[in-house]
Amino acid sequence: RTGGLAGEIARESHLGEFNDDLERKMREMRALEMDKGQMDKKLQHVQAEMAELLYLRRHLRACADIYADQLTGIAGITGGRPTSSSLSNLSQISGSPVGGTPSPTPPHSSGGTPLSSFSMSDPPVSTPPTPSLASGGGDTRTPR
Repeated sequence: RTGGLAGEIARESHLGEFNDDLERKMREMRALEMDKGQMDKKLQHVQAEMAELLYLRRHLRACADIYADQLTGIAGITGGRPTSSSLSNLSQISGSPVGGTPSPTPPHSSGGTPLSSFSMSDPPVSTPPTPSLASGGGDTRTPR
């Protein structure tokens, strides 16, 4: 051994500093891992919300298509024709041309608002028109 007692004290001191530094870095690493875990959970939540929004957008398009079909049916019964502006308005609301093919399959998602809380029942296309719709009025169904 070289350095005697002074060398051993210096080595112990250096080893203590190294140990303290290692413990500090381990604490920092655990904190970063916790942050990463929280960010992963947030990302999963955002992805689930996006999947639900995409599903609802497709569902809204399907509803707009059904509504357009009902307008066309009403026009056929009354002898009139739906105007291009009314169909254009439906197209703008739904974001797709009237008569598009929606995908009614819900995504499998975790977290967020459960899809079961939304009304998934569309009125059938063969529903007879209500007088208010035939006279040009709005939808008289009560919101759910």
